[in-house]
Amino acid sequence: MLAGAGSGKTRVITVRIAHLLAKGVDPRAILALTFTNKAAAEMRERVAGLGGAGLRRAPTLGTFHAFASLPGRARHALGYPRGFTICDSSDQIAVLRGDSAGAARGGNQHPTGRPALAHLPEKNKLVSAAAFLGKAADDREELIGKAWLRYEEHLLRARSMDFDDLLLNAVKLLGDHPKVKQALAARYRYVMVDEYQDTNTPQYEIVRLIGAKHGNVCVVGDDDQSIYGWRGADISNILSLRKGLGGRGGGAAGDQLPFDLADSGRGQPRDREQPRPARQDACLRARQRRAGDGGGPGRRERRGRAHRAASARPGAQGTRQVPDYAILFRTGTQPRPFEQQLRARTIPYVLVGGMSFFDRKEVRDVLALSAVVRREDDEVSPCA
Repeated sequence: MLAGAGSGKTRVITVRIAHLLAKGVDPRAILALTFTNKAAAEMRERVAGLGGAGLRRAPTLGTFHAFASLPGRARHALGYPRGFTICDSSDQIAVLRGDSAGAARGGNQHPTGRPALAHLPEKNKLVSAAAFLGKAADDREELIGKAWLRYEEHLLRARSMDFDDLLLNAVKLLGDHPKVKQALAARYRYVMVDEYQDTNTPQYEIVRLIGAKHGNVCVVGDDDQSIYGWRGADISNILSLRKGLGGRGGGAAGDQLPFDLADSGRGQPRDREQPRPARQDACLRARQRRAGDGGGPGRRERRGRAHRAASARPGAQGTRQVPDYAILFRTGTQPRPFEQQLRARTIPYVLVGGMSFFDRKEVRDVLALSAVVRREDDEVSPCA
């Protein structure tokens, strides 16, 4: 399902889980994946609030990395012990710096730790150290490839994996060991992914290898919110999911949530159909106006919005009134200049979701002090 920001994509996942549980689906057959521990905790909380709190067994709800660490019993087939430690980014730099120092003492040219570390995200494209070294375009890349190989050897000796290895080894287990793949595919008959536009190639492969057999995969995301290309996220994953699953299952039908208003301002070509409202009478027509700087960034825009609200006339049938207007903001710092324009025109308003700048104690104190300076006999302002 493709939809814009704030349209309820995560809720679709949690409500679907609650619906499956209400139908009697075994919780152990449900797998829902996301990207951060915070998002996973929120998903579990929502599912519990929708009636999943009393389950004897819980669905598998977590991050890709947490899920990738589950099939640990089969890791010995890849040369890893059953118990292993996680190498974080600071550990990575320490290992690469130590390797560089050793190379320097041996009289060899060496890259510093960070240049080699900058190429490690290539693993998210399923590029191995050996493959990177084999395609080295110059001496520098060759040195980095050799450092990368030594880094991988160090992790194996130390019984460690970095976070990329968790995903890569999960893909290897699913791809090279049919019994592991069959067991996970048989267990997880309902696979769901939130923020699917942020998946990289290994994460895509995990979903594909588990879900290809039954085709029962439900993902939500927004291709316009894919901003993590620098860490391997591949926008083509969400645009080609049906092809990756072999066209199986109704869940890969590419359903779209109505978000027509937000889509109306896009100029780039779209790889999906224009979203349509579920209710025909709910269709909104958007008008775009370019506001010049006109005395400061955004000032002409604020004056225009306030002027339209001030032009509202109560009483006559069909005319708009002040309560008919709403001004939406993207950040919590934007309401103040709009408040100034509305107050200057004595237009009443209600600020939703935060405290008005002019209602803050320190602002009221300054305004009260200004009033007293202007009028020494003001007995009300000092009490503000």
